[in-house]
Amino acid sequence: MYRVTNDAGRTDLSIQRVFLNGSDTNFKLLEAYTLNSGKKSSTTSTSVKISALDLKTQGLTNYKQITVPFDSVKIGSNVHFKYQLIRKPILKTIFSDTRGFSSSTLAKTEFIKYTSDIPLHVLSEKFDDHFEVLQNHSAGKYFVTVRPTPKAYSLLGIVQREALIYISTAKSWKDLREGLSPLYKKEWDVHLPEKLENITRLLKPSKDRSHQIEKVAEEIKKLIAYSGDWTTQQGRFQPSNLKKTLFRGKGDCKDFSTVMTAMLRDLGYEAYPLLTFRSETYLGESRIVKMAKMPNLGFFNHAIVWAKDPEGKVWWVDPTNSYVKSDVITSDILGNFGLLLDEKTTDILFLPKTNLQPSDFKFEHHLTLQAGSIRCLTMQQIGSKNVWGNTKA
Repeated sequence: MYRVTNDAGRTDLSIQRVFLNGSDTNFKLLEAYTLNSGKKSSTTSTSVKISALDLKTQGLTNYKQITVPFDSVKIGSNVHFKYQLIRKPILKTIFSDTRGFSSSTLAKTEFIKYTSDIPLHVLSEKFDDHFEVLQNHSAGKYFVTVRPTPKAYSLLGIVQREALIYISTAKSWKDLREGLSPLYKKEWDVHLPEKLENITRLLKPSKDRSHQIEKVAEEIKKLIAYSGDWTTQQGRFQPSNLKKTLFRGKGDCKDFSTVMTAMLRDLGYEAYPLLTFRSETYLGESRIVKMAKMPNLGFFNHAIVWAKDPEGKVWWVDPTNSYVKSDVITSDILGNFGLLLDEKTTDILFLPKTNLQPSDFKFEHHLTLQAGSIRCLTMQQIGSKNVWGNTKA
């Protein structure tokens, strides 16, 4: 229940938005109405709109925005909004979720409650004394409730706090690995498709491991364009069949990593996909270490490749990068942790905190500005510097 106390609240509460990671059918509207002096104005289910939410980022995501309009919202109105999100376990009985909270500048009463048939493990961040987590179980059900504290209400409009909660039913990282690894392993346990085998055949005579890795990544990009398909909850973490990926000519990070893993294994490497997360460098080392102690698939939104060459050297490769240089990974995943989808690791692995060599590189683009032009514009990118200049065509 939200109480409208000012014009900003009247505008803000006229439309409520819910963000969903999963199928449209997982959202159920329980009640939505505005109350003015005892008069009730209800929102109809037909006025609720569900649309895809383009985050313009790479990752294992399938976000949707649910828009719920409310009528007759005025100063003094009470807006009642109750909904249910159903999230099925991705792996048998293993459920994971990550959710953010904030104490709004608007007076409101808000509760979020998780209900499960099996025990729920909880990790909270920045809850201090503005939020509280209540855990209990009865009649074979397990409950976790999150709500603001009285102190949070006393500081409305003065101080705003944000917090995170992580929920998981997994007992260990081993449980998650054992559930996911077979889904990936079956993709490289079959004969390599002809298109991929033609590439590895040419690379097998080479002993230059950097060249092999960079060439494999380069050739994959000629065959596959980056495009995610997360129409199902399972699709977030389960890779497509290699032949299907090549036939479609597109795939996401887990598909790129699965294809590269299969090719490197054909070249004699020990290789596996590794689930990790990107764009999270702001978290800080202490928080990442804390997260690593709680098995939770909800942390992961990206997949790369871990590989060991025949000489024993370990390589970390992100085949989705526009330019792949061996021994170099981008700063937004350096120092993070990941789940290696092999057959023996029982814990997570930490990625290197720094690259072994500088990531300076050079691009040259030759662009014809006009048909018949005798000149072109050249851009050289060296490290983070861009240099433009006119050269003869």
